[in-house]
Amino acid sequence: MTGGTAIARRGRVRLAVVCLALAAAGPAAAQTWSPADSWSPVDDDGWPRGVSLDDLRGLHECGPGELDVREGGPIGCRPSVIHDGPQLQFGIDWTSGPVFGSDRVSGGAHALGVEASYALTRSLSLAGRYELMGIAPSMLAMAEGALNQHFLGLLKYRLFGDEVGRKAWTLGAGAGWALRPSSLGSDAPLARVSLAREVGAFVDDNNAIGTALEVAYERTLDDDALSALLVSYRFGFELNIREPRNVDQPAPSSSTWRSFTADAYLGNALGFGSTLGLRANRVLSLETSAGFQFGRSDFSKQHGYSGSSWSVMTGPRLSLPFDPAAPYVQVQAGPAWFSRPEGSEIRGLAHAELGMRLHVGCGTVIDAGFWLRGDIEDRDVTSGGLLMRVGAGPSRGWRCGPAAPMFATRPAPPSTWTAETTPTEPPMYSTATLPPRPPTVSTETTVTVTPPVVEVRPIVVQPIVIEVELGIAIPGLQMRFDPRLVPIGRLRGAGHIAIEISGPSDALATFQSQLAATLDRSGVRVEGWSLVATGSTRIRARITITP
Repeated sequence: MTGGTAIARRGRVRLAVVCLALAAAGPAAAQTWSPADSWSPVDDDGWPRGVSLDDLRGLHECGPGELDVREGGPIGCRPSVIHDGPQLQFGIDWTSGPVFGSDRVSGGAHALGVEASYALTRSLSLAGRYELMGIAPSMLAMAEGALNQHFLGLLKYRLFGDEVGRKAWTLGAGAGWALRPSSLGSDAPLARVSLAREVGAFVDDNNAIGTALEVAYERTLDDDALSALLVSYRFGFELNIREPRNVDQPAPSSSTWRSFTADAYLGNALGFGSTLGLRANRVLSLETSAGFQFGRSDFSKQHGYSGSSWSVMTGPRLSLPFDPAAPYVQVQAGPAWFSRPEGSEIRGLAHAELGMRLHVGCGTVIDAGFWLRGDIEDRDVTSGGLLMRVGAGPSRGWRCGPAAPMFATRPAPPSTWTAETTPTEPPMYSTATLPPRPPTVSTETTVTVTPPVVEVRPIVVQPIVIEVELGIAIPGLQMRFDPRLVPIGRLRGAGHIAIEISGPSDALATFQSQLAATLDRSGVRVEGWSLVATGSTRIRARITITP
């Protein structure tokens, strides 16, 4: 009996310890709420991370709750584009060209340009431009340039061909003021007209980067009038772009007959330019190049004014019909305007190339090869070296076709990252231990231990309440709240959600529609809405989550 009693006592102690541990764990877990993971495949505005508007063009706009947000899953529709704030464009450019019209100059000009614009409409914009320009005065032994500063106000109009691709012909006109050194005359008013070809690419839903090639004519309006024919290469970015009108249309196919490249010439005389190619077939094309080439000073140094030239040349190209690398030979000829200390002149140039064209991806071409250039009248080779071209060219159909857009996956943790234990979902029931019954012992010393009776009771889960201040309603001003104030990460994947908005009666409907649009884009479903008018100017949202 003594042994049986000891066994029964030890059994009761072990069961009691286990039951007490379960009972302690149950209520503690029920009182702990674990918010959703802070990382999400979409940002606070509901736009997929790492995906641009270019990637989602051609998809229909998502309806309420239609966007299926799954890490690494396919994106089947396009969220709304939020246009919030002024549409701005910024760019920096290198500008170069010949200057003429006065005996005070005999050379060309080089300038650093900075331009910023504000979009009044989708196509019309108001721009401000600054140029720090160097011009070579006449009869200077060292051909040193005189610095000018130009301040211009411009009106620009874009003729879009592909609004998503930011492809447009842009017309510009304006006036300003030129600050000039005494060697070029006094300060004077300045007029400018321009034509530019712009191309860009979205980096997300409403911001883009872009490039432009611009041809401009500038003239000072005084007795010592100076005229300049300028070419600019511009790089920049654009912010808060309005939703393009052709966003529902798929991307147009690349050209099969035209190429356009940016050119760089390396050798004893450096040069830069652009080439337009018109292809008749896979073997024959007509190539027209325009660009600038540095000259050589008396000390055999690269010089921007002494002996430099601006040229336009055209001629045929013969290519072997190989893919993806096509060897070619090209010859061109045309006029060039030379800048010299003793005076400018126009001479004919001949240009020859031997190289290889590579077709990379869908519609991208790269040329690499050798070049020689000489004077037609003197029949003398003046410069040569290596060349490189990069640009858009005839596409290869088997490389084309957009890939299916996918949501981003969770980024890999850094090497020093330490994993943390994620709380489990709170249990819906707790356990309580009742006193066990005494064991029944037979006369044959056989001990039977009866387990304790466990009573299961339901736990009442308290709802979670989140209060957010959406903004202040001021009479006469547009009312809009910042979507980043809404805790999207905590609401995504939650249970029953009810939202109560309180504030001035005339602002409740506006803030409800804006908040509902933000939640729909993020895949958050709201079961119930209520509006409470108050005398306060502050608009608050009371979000109740019932697990």
